Amino acid sequence: MTGDKLTVTISGVDNQGKAITRTVEIPVKDEPVFSDPMPMRGAQTGSDKRPAISVALANAGTEPTITMTVNGKTVDAVYADGRVTYTPAADLTDYCTEVVVTAKRTDGKEASFNWFFTVGKTQYQLYFGQLHSHTQYSDGSGTLTSALDYIKSIPASANVQFVAFTDHSNYFDSKTNANVEGALYDTSLVKDSDANHSWSTYKSTIDAFNAENAGSMVALGGFEMTWSGGPGHINTFNTPRRGLPQQHHPQQQDRRRRYEGLLRPAEPERGHRHHQPVQPSRHHLR
Repeated sequence: MTGDKLTVTISGVDNQGKAITRTVEIPVKDEPVFSDPMPMRGAQTGSDKRPAISVALANAGTEPTITMTVNGKTVDAVYADGRVTYTPAADLTDYCTEVVVTAKRTDGKEASFNWFFTVGKTQYQLYFGQLHSHTQYSDGSGTLTSALDYIKSIPASANVQFVAFTDHSNYFDSKTNANVEGALYDTSLVKDSDANHSWSTYKSTIDAFNAENAGSMVALGGFEMTWSGGPGHINTFNTPRRGLPQQHHPQQQDRRRRYEGLLRPAEPERGHRHHQPVQPSRHHLR
């Protein structure tokens, strides 16, 4: 393919028999192309302090001019077999390492590529996933079991390490037999709406999934604290010792007091995040 654009024309007939046609121009980016950096973007080298640093290079023509910098310092990289490679002669310092590679063809067209990785191992890790979803336990589509089967099949290339399930809290409530006050602190006192559709079953199903799939995927079991018409909803996680803050309980109608109870730092491992606020709140999550 030559030139700086590709012209595509599509013609046909619509369902009324009328001829239609459309032409679009797609820009062609004719320049060196980088891919497949190693160590991978965001990777950690662990005990390897002299990792081979390389990146694939295509459409570079013959005898391109290549430069590579590692943390701002120019290094002697080699271009061979479609890759630009540099192997440090001495240990690199444990820290975040930035690599920048530039390729310039003989026709003057050039491109640059940069990425980061960590030499050694970081104190904190980055994990990617989502923090809110519903199933048929509340107003979602599909069962919790089918949802867990789905996330189990997510490929590693998708870069998803966790998925949270946060069905509406009121669907776990017993509308005609409200929880006692102590159920907020003792889950054995929670009166679930249905033995097969209960908070206990919800948590145990997720716990069993995590035990079976340890190291590959994490399911987070929480609930979306739901105040219909109130100041907003809160997604709540990691509350093994706390019963559901049931919206049908008479004492739960003092919403502000209950929010303060949820947000107090008595259980530092507990997590909350505001969700779908419908009016300003003076309480913020930290």
